[in-house]
Amino acid sequence: PDNSWIFNIETESPLFKTFYLFELSYYIVGVGALVFGMEEKRSDVKILYVHHFATIFLIGASYIMGFEKIGVLVLFCHDFSDLFLEIGKLLIYWDINEFITTIWYLLLLVIWICTRTIYFPFWVIWSCWFQAGPLSNYPTIHNVPWSINLNTFLIVLFGLLIMNIYWTFALLSLGYRKITKGDNLEDHRESKIKKIA
Repeated sequence: PDNSWIFNIETESPLFKTFYLFELSYYIVGVGALVFGMEEKRSDVKILYVHHFATIFLIGASYIMGFEKIGVLVLFCHDFSDLFLEIGKLLIYWDINEFITTIWYLLLLVIWICTRTIYFPFWVIWSCWFQAGPLSNYPTIHNVPWSINLNTFLIVLFGLLIMNIYWTFALLSLGYRKITKGDNLEDHRESKIKKIA
Protein backbone atom coordinates (compact mmCIF):
# COMPACT_ATOMS: atom_id res chain seq x y z
CA PRO A 1 0.00 0.00 0.00
CA ASP A 2 0.92 3.65 -0.40
CA ASN A 3 2.68 4.66 2.79
CA SER A 4 2.96 8.38 2.06
CA TRP A 5 0.88 9.10 5.17
CA ILE A 6 3.39 7.37 7.44
CA PHE A 7 7.06 7.89 8.02
CA ASN A 8 9.53 6.80 10.64
CA ILE A 9 10.25 9.45 13.25
CA GLU A 10 13.86 8.27 13.50
CA THR A 11 14.46 9.51 9.96
CA GLU A 12 13.29 13.02 10.82
CA SER A 13 15.58 15.95 11.49
CA PRO A 14 16.35 17.12 15.04
CA LEU A 15 14.65 20.43 14.18
CA PHE A 16 11.40 18.61 13.39
CA LYS A 17 11.57 16.60 16.62
CA THR A 18 12.27 19.77 18.59
CA PHE A 19 9.31 21.55 17.01
CA TYR A 20 6.98 18.64 17.68
CA LEU A 21 8.05 18.20 21.30
CA PHE A 22 7.89 21.98 21.86
CA GLU A 23 4.26 21.94 20.71
CA LEU A 24 3.50 19.03 23.03
CA SER A 25 5.09 20.79 25.99
CA TYR A 26 3.19 24.02 25.20
CA TYR A 27 -0.17 22.27 25.60
CA ILE A 28 0.96 20.36 28.70
CA VAL A 29 1.92 23.70 30.29
CA GLY A 30 -1.45 25.08 29.12
CA VAL A 31 -3.27 22.37 31.07
CA GLY A 32 -1.09 23.13 34.10
CA ALA A 33 -1.96 26.82 33.81
CA LEU A 34 -5.67 25.95 33.80
CA VAL A 35 -5.42 23.46 36.68
CA PHE A 36 -3.33 25.70 38.95
CA GLY A 37 -5.26 28.88 38.20
CA MET A 38 -2.46 30.68 36.37
CA GLU A 39 -4.85 31.44 33.52
CA GLU A 40 -7.99 33.48 34.05
CA LYS A 41 -11.14 31.37 34.29
CA ARG A 42 -13.40 31.78 31.29
CA SER A 43 -16.91 30.58 30.57
CA ASP A 44 -15.55 28.03 28.07
CA VAL A 45 -12.97 26.56 30.47
CA LYS A 46 -14.38 23.02 30.10
CA ILE A 47 -14.07 23.20 26.33
CA LEU A 48 -10.54 24.53 26.75
CA TYR A 49 -9.66 21.50 28.92
CA VAL A 50 -11.05 19.12 26.30
CA HIS A 51 -9.20 21.02 23.55
CA HIS A 52 -5.87 20.86 25.40
CA PHE A 53 -6.22 17.16 26.23
CA ALA A 54 -7.27 16.34 22.66
CA THR A 55 -4.29 18.28 21.32
CA ILE A 56 -1.89 16.56 23.73
CA PHE A 57 -3.29 13.20 22.63
CA LEU A 58 -3.00 14.05 18.93
CA ILE A 59 0.55 15.38 19.19
CA GLY A 60 1.84 12.63 21.48
CA ALA A 61 0.14 9.73 19.76
CA SER A 62 0.97 10.97 16.26
CA TYR A 63 4.61 11.25 17.29
CA ILE A 64 4.68 7.73 18.73
CA MET A 65 2.62 6.07 15.98
CA GLY A 66 4.20 7.74 12.98
CA PHE A 67 1.27 10.02 12.09
CA GLU A 68 3.40 13.15 12.12
CA LYS A 69 2.13 14.27 8.73
CA ILE A 70 -1.38 14.46 10.15
CA GLY A 71 -0.06 16.19 13.26
CA VAL A 72 1.88 18.84 11.37
CA LEU A 73 -1.17 19.75 9.27
CA VAL A 74 -3.37 20.02 12.35
CA LEU A 75 -0.78 22.17 14.11
CA PHE A 76 -0.44 24.43 11.06
CA CYS A 77 -4.22 25.03 10.89
CA HIS A 78 -4.46 25.92 14.55
CA ASP A 79 -1.17 27.68 15.26
CA PHE A 80 -1.50 30.02 12.29
CA SER A 81 -4.91 31.31 13.39
CA ASP A 82 -3.82 31.35 17.06
CA LEU A 83 -1.10 33.86 16.20
CA PHE A 84 -3.72 36.32 14.93
CA LEU A 85 -6.02 35.54 17.87
CA GLU A 86 -3.34 36.29 20.46
CA ILE A 87 -2.32 39.53 18.74
CA GLY A 88 -6.00 40.50 18.68
CA LYS A 89 -6.22 39.90 22.43
CA LEU A 90 -3.20 42.15 22.95
CA LEU A 91 -4.88 44.89 20.94
CA ILE A 92 -7.92 44.51 23.20
CA TYR A 93 -6.03 44.52 26.47
CA TRP A 94 -3.83 47.46 25.44
CA ASP A 95 -6.92 49.41 24.39
CA ILE A 96 -5.55 50.12 20.92
CA ASN A 97 -7.39 52.37 18.45
CA GLU A 98 -10.91 51.13 17.58
CA PHE A 99 -10.29 51.18 13.82
CA ILE A 100 -7.10 49.10 14.05
CA THR A 101 -8.74 46.61 16.41
CA THR A 102 -11.77 46.23 14.13
CA ILE A 103 -9.57 45.68 11.06
CA TRP A 104 -7.53 43.10 13.00
CA TYR A 105 -10.76 41.38 14.10
CA LEU A 106 -11.89 41.10 10.46
CA LEU A 107 -8.47 39.72 9.45
CA LEU A 108 -8.61 37.22 12.32
CA LEU A 109 -12.12 36.18 11.32
CA VAL A 110 -11.10 35.50 7.70
CA ILE A 111 -7.97 33.55 8.72
CA TRP A 112 -9.84 31.64 11.43
CA ILE A 113 -12.64 30.59 9.08
CA CYS A 114 -10.21 29.66 6.28
CA THR A 115 -7.88 27.58 8.47
CA ARG A 116 -10.22 26.07 11.07
CA THR A 117 -13.57 25.66 9.33
CA ILE A 118 -12.53 25.20 5.69
CA TYR A 119 -8.95 23.91 5.40
CA PHE A 120 -9.04 21.74 8.54
CA PRO A 121 -12.20 19.74 7.75
CA PHE A 122 -12.15 19.77 3.95
CA TRP A 123 -8.44 19.12 3.45
CA VAL A 124 -6.92 17.68 6.63
CA ILE A 125 -9.77 15.52 7.95
CA TRP A 126 -10.90 14.60 4.43
CA SER A 127 -7.37 13.51 3.53
CA CYS A 128 -7.06 11.43 6.70
CA TRP A 129 -10.38 9.76 6.05
CA PHE A 130 -10.20 9.13 2.32
CA GLN A 131 -6.48 9.06 1.50
CA ALA A 132 -5.03 7.51 4.65
CA GLY A 133 -8.15 5.43 5.34
CA PRO A 134 -7.55 2.87 2.56
CA LEU A 135 -4.30 1.91 4.31
CA SER A 136 -6.33 -0.14 6.79
CA ASN A 137 -4.38 -3.29 5.90
CA TYR A 138 -1.11 -1.57 6.77
CA PRO A 139 0.86 -3.43 9.47
CA THR A 140 0.04 -2.87 13.11
CA ILE A 141 1.63 -0.06 15.09
CA HIS A 142 2.52 -1.06 18.67
CA ASN A 143 0.33 -4.17 18.23
CA VAL A 144 -2.71 -2.02 17.38
CA PRO A 145 -4.09 -2.30 13.83
CA TRP A 146 -3.61 0.78 11.64
CA SER A 147 -7.38 1.17 11.14
CA ILE A 148 -8.03 1.42 14.90
CA ASN A 149 -5.27 4.00 15.28
CA LEU A 150 -6.57 6.04 12.35
CA ASN A 151 -10.20 5.80 13.49
CA THR A 152 -9.21 7.03 16.94
CA PHE A 153 -7.43 9.97 15.33
CA LEU A 154 -10.47 10.75 13.19
CA ILE A 155 -12.76 10.77 16.23
CA VAL A 156 -10.48 13.21 18.05
CA LEU A 157 -10.10 15.34 14.90
CA PHE A 158 -13.89 15.56 14.56
CA GLY A 159 -14.06 16.57 18.22
CA LEU A 160 -11.54 19.31 17.51
CA LEU A 161 -13.66 20.41 14.55
CA ILE A 162 -16.74 20.72 16.79
CA MET A 163 -14.74 22.95 19.17
CA ASN A 164 -13.53 25.03 16.21
CA ILE A 165 -17.13 25.53 15.08
CA TYR A 166 -18.15 26.56 18.62
CA TRP A 167 -15.37 29.16 18.77
CA THR A 168 -16.16 30.33 15.22
CA PHE A 169 -19.70 31.14 16.32
CA ALA A 170 -18.29 32.94 19.37
CA LEU A 171 -16.12 35.09 17.07
CA LEU A 172 -19.03 35.73 14.70
CA SER A 173 -21.25 36.76 17.62
CA LEU A 174 -18.71 39.47 18.53
CA GLY A 175 -19.07 40.97 15.06
CA TYR A 176 -22.85 40.59 15.12
CA ARG A 177 -23.11 42.51 18.41
CA LYS A 178 -20.78 45.18 17.04
CA ILE A 179 -22.88 45.64 13.87
CA THR A 180 -26.39 45.33 15.29
CA LYS A 181 -26.02 46.90 18.73
CA GLY A 182 -22.93 49.04 18.33
CA ASP A 183 -21.30 47.15 21.19
CA ASN A 184 -17.59 47.18 21.68
CA LEU A 185 -15.86 43.99 20.63
CA GLU A 186 -15.41 42.23 23.97
CA ASP A 187 -14.18 38.85 25.08
CA HIS A 188 -17.36 37.72 26.83
CA ARG A 189 -15.65 34.56 28.03
CA GLU A 190 -13.62 36.44 30.61
CA SER A 191 -14.79 37.25 34.09
CA LYS A 192 -13.40 40.78 33.71
CA ILE A 193 -14.58 42.11 30.39
CA LYS A 194 -11.92 44.06 28.56
CA LYS A 195 -12.84 46.68 26.00
CA ILE A 196 -11.77 45.91 22.41
CA ALA A 197 -13.12 48.63 20.20
